[in-house]
Amino acid sequence: MLLVALIATSCDVRIYPLRARPTGQDSSVTSDGATLQDAFSQDSYVPGVCPDELIGFATMSDLGGEWDGGASGMPMLLLDGGVTGGGALDAGVTGGGALDAGAGMPPPINANDSDALAQFSKLAGDKTPGPLIILVEGMIAIPPPPDGGSGDVQKIRVSSNKTIIGANPTANFPASGFTGGGLWLSGVSNVIIKNLTISRPNSDDSGDNVDAIHVETSHQIWIDHCDLSSNGPDVDAGASFDGLVDISDGSDFVTVSWTNYHDHGDTGLVGRSDSSDAAAEDAGKNHVTYDHDLFSNVRTGPRTRFGTIHVLNSYFINVANYGVAATDGATARIEGSRFHNVSPAGQSDASFGPVTTVLASSTSAGYVDLVDSLSDGTSGPNHLTTQGVVLSLPYQYMTDSLSTVLEVVPACVGPGHIAVPN
Repeated sequence: MLLVALIATSCDVRIYPLRARPTGQDSSVTSDGATLQDAFSQDSYVPGVCPDELIGFATMSDLGGEWDGGASGMPMLLLDGGVTGGGALDAGVTGGGALDAGAGMPPPINANDSDALAQFSKLAGDKTPGPLIILVEGMIAIPPPPDGGSGDVQKIRVSSNKTIIGANPTANFPASGFTGGGLWLSGVSNVIIKNLTISRPNSDDSGDNVDAIHVETSHQIWIDHCDLSSNGPDVDAGASFDGLVDISDGSDFVTVSWTNYHDHGDTGLVGRSDSSDAAAEDAGKNHVTYDHDLFSNVRTGPRTRFGTIHVLNSYFINVANYGVAATDGATARIEGSRFHNVSPAGQSDASFGPVTTVLASSTSAGYVDLVDSLSDGTSGPNHLTTQGVVLSLPYQYMTDSLSTVLEVVPACVGPGHIAVPN
């Protein structure tokens, strides 16, 4: 009966095949031909040379109509329909805002300017249409609302067809990005956020759910080489912070790559709640790739409801409650990832181990395709309450060995590892 239910579910809401894993098949075996092996090896990886290329769901689009002529409502995924943001980052390449002389790119936003936040807000928001690339130099402070007012003032709106990129570290600007608030993407598409540090969003504890990066009702989004944090995993130790990257309300085709999540509570949601309204809104959407991300000193890693996520070559270290959670019928393919010092399931009422398909607040379990991933002795077993599945992904990618993940992920996550024109 479970196999029949899985197949029926895949026909209703999923874009690509989901099938039960045969009894006795080792989940460490790569299951299908979508994977091209060995992006790096210990011999080929060169320290200090970090990748800067888009993979995953953000490379895709459903703008091509329906693959079956309309019989089921399934969209056709296009490999050439993904995110382009504000244009190409290299000189001489067109795209509506290349970072070369004469391309119409505005001057960098310098955090030392008294009106830096106003400048950025004007360029990033609807008042300045894209495509546009915006370069940020230094940390721009987002002040708390006056007299305990609404935290909406800490949510800096970003409109469609924009690239927001931080300058690489210098003596004058060791970090570039924002503190005290976050970037808010609502009802937009085709946005790239790169090389930014965003710290202590909502630091006034106003309780208005300000995320470092918030994505709702949006699609074709790429978040890359960012550093996201607050004040630690224990909310009782200081201000109350919300998520670092929350993706919800029917958002789709998102990649978060080479990003450092650290010193925080719950790092991010895919799907806003367990409600039936959220389930209807998110059905067939919430496709998110986590590519070579680092989660350290946090309470939880990503949690997905109703959606489909691919956690590729990511590293989880010192995680209090769980590494990855797939609940409410969601599916997670967790591939080539490592878990170190994740609280074992059952250690507390909130501890569910490295990977779980059930949480105390969830209404139903999810499904996990666990491929070539490893938990050490401090992490304990996974908490999987449903039969394993094989998830066939619609895009090609390359994987690193587990040994290489330990080296390349800490070395290359966060800002300062990619080329940013001056």
